[in-house]
Amino acid sequence: MAATKKIAFICSADTEVLSQLDKIRDYDQRPDCQAVVIATEYSAQRACQQQGIPFKTTIDYLTRERHYRAYTESTRLAKEWYRQPVLEKALNHEGVSLCETMEYYLRLAFAGFFLDVELYKGIFETERPDKVVITKRPASEAETISITCMGRQDSFIVSSLSREKGVSLEWTHPIHLSRKYLTGKVALSAPLRRRVLNFATKTLANYKGTFFSGNLPREIRRDLQRLRNFCFCSWTAHRPARRFSRKKRKIAFTELRCAVNIADYLKKDADNGLVCLAGPGEKRRMMSFLPQLYLESFSTTEINRLIEAKRAVFRDIINQAKVVSYLENTFCYNGFNFWAVARKELEYILDIYLPLVVRGMELIKEMITRTGLDVLVSPSDADPVVRTMMRTLQNRGKKTLVLHHGVDYFTPEASEAFGKVLVPPVADKIEAWGDASKDWFTIWGTPLDRVEVASCSDFDDYRSVADHSNGSIRRHLGIPPDKKVILYALDHSNRETRHPYIVQTRDEIIQHLKDVIEGVAALPQLYLIVRPHPGDRHPEDIRQVVRDARQGNILYSDIPLIHQLPAADILLTHSSSSALEAMIFNKDVVIYNPTGRPEVVPYAQEGAAFKVERKEELVPVILEVLANDSQRTKLTESRREFVSRCAGPIDGRATQNIADIILKMINDKR
Repeated sequence: MAATKKIAFICSADTEVLSQLDKIRDYDQRPDCQAVVIATEYSAQRACQQQGIPFKTTIDYLTRERHYRAYTESTRLAKEWYRQPVLEKALNHEGVSLCETMEYYLRLAFAGFFLDVELYKGIFETERPDKVVITKRPASEAETISITCMGRQDSFIVSSLSREKGVSLEWTHPIHLSRKYLTGKVALSAPLRRRVLNFATKTLANYKGTFFSGNLPREIRRDLQRLRNFCFCSWTAHRPARRFSRKKRKIAFTELRCAVNIADYLKKDADNGLVCLAGPGEKRRMMSFLPQLYLESFSTTEINRLIEAKRAVFRDIINQAKVVSYLENTFCYNGFNFWAVARKELEYILDIYLPLVVRGMELIKEMITRTGLDVLVSPSDADPVVRTMMRTLQNRGKKTLVLHHGVDYFTPEASEAFGKVLVPPVADKIEAWGDASKDWFTIWGTPLDRVEVASCSDFDDYRSVADHSNGSIRRHLGIPPDKKVILYALDHSNRETRHPYIVQTRDEIIQHLKDVIEGVAALPQLYLIVRPHPGDRHPEDIRQVVRDARQGNILYSDIPLIHQLPAADILLTHSSSSALEAMIFNKDVVIYNPTGRPEVVPYAQEGAAFKVERKEELVPVILEVLANDSQRTKLTESRREFVSRCAGPIDGRATQNIADIILKMINDKR
């Protein structure tokens, strides 16, 4: 009997699945063939489900070891490249090295490429196909760039692996689709929308916002305005609404979310002059609130000449024979020599991100000149542009403050992993939530005299919100008053930047969401509210999973957590800081961690939350928690202690405490 031939179909979108549908079914009907469909994105997985086609996902191939290898190697290579003395000298502006910033963007580009290499190697080594069908146009190595060619890298990798393994390869393109598929239930707009967004954010980011004047669908324009990188690049020129008195103290905020409560408090004192750096999405809300400055105000001829001069120096360096030789010999990964890809990535980063960083630094200089800035306040200094802004201020004798948002208290395993890869803070002062955060900053090597514990200004609102939000959110979502509510707060996911040994991948988040929905959907006495992470820039697949469930008791809501928590009976999450916020509301917390990896934050380890590690245990634990008062009471004291150590005192004074820290920094400087 002849051996069965295995044909692997690699699809990343619903259009690709539908265009190959007849071929997949034809191969499956042959006695000597076996079709395997690998759906790498949710839209492709959804199309397979609706058409009744078995499929596999990236979870089956991209193991933790592969993920970790790609992550660490991308970090090492990017750091090694930008730590060369000749580059450190060339990439210096106003006494501030830009190498760390450029290294960050290069690491993201490399991580995306390396993860694809690991994924497709996993597919080839696990499935051992005789033939691969990929719905892409062939790309050469020179054309393969993870950012500028919009996904052409996967066709290059598959092509190379096919040659290496002796596997036949078939290229197709989903141009012609039968009408019967176009009129079905599969939404074909999602892949197109995603491609437009990718193109806009990664290729047109230096177009000064003119992209918004095109005939784009409203939802795409809305999505573009939400994206941090694109918004940052497309800030429009705007002068402050009023002149600043030289006698006033000057405080700048980099984001609305860290400004509202604190700025309201500071405005009570007429001696405080405030300004905000805000993107287009925040502009309308901020206009009557604070005067603003925008990045493109500083796209002057002089600055553009300065940027072009730096580009010229950098291009001269990477065109030198010894540098070309270095690229050829060093930029190899898992059998792939990708120096041509790396070189084009370097040029792309130079063209797109260098101007962004330099203009950000010039913005800070202009703010100092125009407003006499004293303190810059930011919710994070992990963003490389914000870090260079802070260093620019520090070189000019100004103060910087980070309002650390989140639980800075981790299990030993998570602390060890994060400590190796996260960059330590550069701000003069770091405001943290609770005393437990000091352990984390000690691991980071941050002197504790730079850490101020003052809780979170958002927590000051929790008392008033708890009194009226329960009934209003239930009415808004149509939840009967006699039903129990499970609020599922999802974690953040970004495969290029998140540490692979700790956090969930996107496919894991989707799979765990499906598991939770499957369990709760069969219980009419329960309602499940699915809330995406506020930092999730593309929650469409999360929303689509909820829609596909077609259950009246499964709801999607991106309403702020503070308004949903009072209505919840249980908060369900993997490792999000939303668990701590739920504890402040005295809500029961269930940690759902079926990954087999250790906890990130020790909610369950320290007895403040219930823990579920297997899908089959989830519903029984939820029902037991809801029914058993003694079980819930047992955790009350542990939960209270955990909140005290990790969130600080919940006494309504956090905003005042943070404002006092800011004013003390100004007074100490003077």
